[in-house]
Amino acid sequence: MPETAKEFQNRLTPLLSEYFATFNGTPVRKEWRAFEDVTPSQYSPRTDIAVGPFATGELRLEPAYDELARRSREKLQFLLRCFRENIRGRGLAAPNNLTALNHYNPNARCFIAIEIEKSGSMKHRLGDIVNATALGRVGIIVPMETGIMESFFRITRYFDMLGLVGKPTFSTRNLLIVTKEQILSTFQTRDG
Repeated sequence: MPETAKEFQNRLTPLLSEYFATFNGTPVRKEWRAFEDVTPSQYSPRTDIAVGPFATGELRLEPAYDELARRSREKLQFLLRCFRENIRGRGLAAPNNLTALNHYNPNARCFIAIEIEKSGSMKHRLGDIVNATALGRVGIIVPMETGIMESFFRITRYFDMLGLVGKPTFSTRNLLIVTKEQILSTFQTRDG
């Protein structure tokens, strides 16, 4: 039986926790609510996995995120290479380098926001992209199947096209779309 998104989330979270715990106990949470401390009428997206520290309220954590990016440079560089490989020949742009990826969303709510998708409509996937990129210094989408990955590429291409024709759009310059195998191999290895 194929792995569910929840099963994958439960498999990936401990790997991330083990890796980031070595950086002063950086927390990793499943189903993290970004704005749980505001009024009930405020929309509060929930990311599948979030790597802290967590900026809530007026708190800004740019120096902490900069340090985490420096210390996890090899892992992020590998994920960026994977993303570039995944989009090769698809007419999508990738961040020029790790610095560009890391500095697009300086006032993020968490260091990494991960959305895992196995089902859901295109509108749901659009929300995954918005949540990952808006909440994380680095946003990561992990599609569980090839067809789902292609739909994320179509959505990001749509955002790019809107900008090219002068329409309001949403930038995905801090977004990486990687396979479950790619992200697992990144955090299963001890080096970096």
